[in-house]
Amino acid sequence: MKFLKLLIVFTLVLTSCQQNENLVDEQNPLSEIIEEAEGALEGDSDNDNNGDNGDNSGNNNPDEGSDNGNNGNDGSNGQDGNNPEETPGPPKPIDCSVFDGVFEFNTSRNQFVGVKTISISDIKNVKWTVNGTEVTPRTPRVMLVKDHVQQSGKVEICYEAESETCGKLSDCITVDFVK
Repeated sequence: MKFLKLLIVFTLVLTSCQQNENLVDEQNPLSEIIEEAEGALEGDSDNDNNGDNGDNSGNNNPDEGSDNGNNGNDGSNGQDGNNPEETPGPPKPIDCSVFDGVFEFNTSRNQFVGVKTISISDIKNVKWTVNGTEVTPRTPRVMLVKDHVQQSGKVEICYEAESETCGKLSDCITVDFVK
């Protein structure tokens, strides 16, 4: 009976937490859209959960989940658990060719402009302009057009930044904004 009460309380608390989480998303719906847009720029749609999670409970030992030292490296992928950690090689050089100018894209009925600069790690002094007026978008690589434009029509949007490795990065695009 106590277990049943505990289960009911746990379910109520979990449901309450999920409802509160949904309220936060409804209060700031654009944050998710911005994250989606940045994800599209990065081309990274997985959750980065690609390795051993440390859970050894499924190792089929009769001692119910104790660690057998295997940690999932059973040799099936070339790892036998006895190899020392790999040391990282020299840092990869910055690829300036990833910057291919400003481009327009749409998602969830929102119009964005963005730049691909993911591997250019030394970018500074980012400046966006809309029809010659400097604006500050929510993130340095993506701009939600409706945050900075009030009327439908043709709009010139420019991006400018500096990189010690790549020099001056700049480009402009004319978009047909629809409110």
